[in-house]
Amino acid sequence: MNLVLAAVLLTGIFMVGIPMFTAKVGEVKKGFPADLAGLKTNDAIVAVNGKPTKLWDDLVSVIYSSPGKELDLTVRRGEETSVVKITPKEEVMKDIFGRENKIGIIGITPTAEVIAQKHSLPSAVVEGIKATGNMTWLTYKGLWMLVTRQVPANSIGGPLMIAKLAGESAKKGMVQLLYFT
Repeated sequence: MNLVLAAVLLTGIFMVGIPMFTAKVGEVKKGFPADLAGLKTNDAIVAVNGKPTKLWDDLVSVIYSSPGKELDLTVRRGEETSVVKITPKEEVMKDIFGRENKIGIIGITPTAEVIAQKHSLPSAVVEGIKATGNMTWLTYKGLWMLVTRQVPANSIGGPLMIAKLAGESAKKGMVQLLYFT
């Protein structure tokens, strides 16, 4: 029943709409590839290597998976659109399980501009079931990594940590609290 509840809550969340950052540049860090390529605050990245993108997550996934590989970013600044060539710098980052991975970064952050990505009922049901499956898989993977000592036991939290995270989620709104639940 826990899995059914999770799927139902997630279906509702997907129907209401998940707030997602747009692919609009917020801060550009000095000396990083984005700065060197001339990206500016409020530039909208509308495509990567010719593939349209409007969400920050789509942009980040391409950049993370391309350390040292040149990318063509189609950038809209005001009414003008141009293609900027940029090569993500390789950096080592820890994942949620504490393992180190090599990723690409260009030195930008998103603006606070968000859009609600809504789904129809049939699509929301499918996405809710997929998200439930992904979360369940991550839970079992995390437990396995704890048992095999790939992740230290002190990296997990108890009831106090859960209460703290629930409170932080509640402050961000009902959708975030339901997602945390």
